[in-house]
Amino acid sequence: MDAALRDLAQEWWDGMMARNPTVATRLGDHRFDDAIEDPSPAGLAHERAFAVDVAERARAIPVADLDEAERVTHALLLDSCQQQIESVDSDEIQLASDGFTGYPVSLLRSTAQLRAPDEASAEAQLERLGKLPGALDAVVAQWQVGADR
Repeated sequence: MDAALRDLAQEWWDGMMARNPTVATRLGDHRFDDAIEDPSPAGLAHERAFAVDVAERARAIPVADLDEAERVTHALLLDSCQQQIESVDSDEIQLASDGFTGYPVSLLRSTAQLRAPDEASAEAQLERLGKLPGALDAVVAQWQVGADR
C-alpha cells in the first residue's frame, strides 16, 4: 500500500479512536479506556479541525498513482472526513436529545459491550466513569443551545 496513504489512514483511525474512546473500548482498543468523549464546543471544533486536516492531506496524495484497492481506501478516508465535518457543522449533537440517538443513550447501549481484558483496563474504565458527569453536562449545554435557537 502507498506509504503516505497507509500512514494517513492509520492516523485517522487512531485519531477517531482517541476522540471516541468509548467506541474504541467497545471495539477492543484499550488505549483510551480512561478517557471520555468531549462533546463541548471546543472538543467538536478540535474534531472538525482534525477531519479538515486529514482530508486536505488525503487530497494531496496523487490518486493516479494508487492501485484500485488504494483508491477505495482513499475515497473512504475522504468520505469519513467529510461525514465528520458535516456532523459538526450541522450541530447534530444539539438535535440528538431523543431517547434513541442521543449521546447518553449511546453510552447506555454500549455498556454491555464494554470489556476489560485485565485489571489495568478495568481501573481505567472506572476512571472514565468519573468523567461522565462533565461529559453529560456538556451534552446538556449543547441541547440547550439547540433548544434556544
